[in-house]
Amino acid sequence: MDWFSAITGFDERVGYDEVQRRLSVVDGRLRSTHSDRAPRVGTLELVSVAELRARGDATGGAAGGPNRTGVVVGEARGLHRDPRFEGALIQAASQFNLLEMVGPSVTPEAGVTGYAHDHTQGPACALATGAATIFRNYLVPVDGVPGQRSDRQLDGLADLGAALAAATHRPIGSLWTMSNGYALVTSGGLDAIADHLAGLGEEDLDRLRGLLRIGLVTDAEVTDVTEREVLVSQAYCSGLPVRYSDHPDHPGWEPFARLVLEATYEATLLAAIANARRGVSATVLLTRVGGGVFGNRSEWIDDAVARALAVVPDAGLEVLTVRRG
Repeated sequence: MDWFSAITGFDERVGYDEVQRRLSVVDGRLRSTHSDRAPRVGTLELVSVAELRARGDATGGAAGGPNRTGVVVGEARGLHRDPRFEGALIQAASQFNLLEMVGPSVTPEAGVTGYAHDHTQGPACALATGAATIFRNYLVPVDGVPGQRSDRQLDGLADLGAALAAATHRPIGSLWTMSNGYALVTSGGLDAIADHLAGLGEEDLDRLRGLLRIGLVTDAEVTDVTEREVLVSQAYCSGLPVRYSDHPDHPGWEPFARLVLEATYEATLLAAIANARRGVSATVLLTRVGGGVFGNRSEWIDDAVARALAVVPDAGLEVLTVRRG
């Protein structure tokens, strides 16, 4: 039995529309007409960096002592079951639609069962909280309609894109095409964005960082654990897909990719502070967002993590980078 069937009691191959008919969310739990299981989907927000900053200001900011940093070795899906990380915030690499497509041509209608064949970090996190993943594909409201489809998807880059389009006097479609969560930036778009960013001061750059959105899932059930209810929170984040473009060596990638990564890691640590302040866990597990096949350079990622830690130096967090053994 595959993971989807283990949760829902039926095979996802019945088709997208039929899956939607058989599933619902009642009191925060995924309900299926074919199963007695009712795991928690958690609370999903497509939240901006600016909104997370404002929440921190409203609650008095971070004041928990110096952050502690370290490395944890393990496989991402298994770490969700580790008692040390119950309640923790776990960062997951995804696309900008908060899903785990293996390429820009794969649509939400293809379903989520196949995530089990992708052994990278993001899909592993998605499998660990299967009910929340099913919700993000089939039931999350998008423009008031349930579920993501090929022509209707969440987009964590939309607000930043609108600002860059206005600033460069170009339609967003000339900057990039968003294809199933992959921002396929044009060569001309990279030129225009890089030129614009080069002329900005830190205050204006920070305003742009504030427009990026991540997928924050609070209190999702770890569906791999069936003997008791185990909850974690997750931050679904994407880097720019440098290597998926026709011009991966364009010099304009660096300033844009760095901006996105800086916003991504700041958002994750701000979400971790909120998780700690509500008394759940002060631990956050980070991954290499934008690394691997996406082609963001290691120094871009390292610098973004260092910047985020400098933004919240005394949050009292335990910040662990996940390294697969």
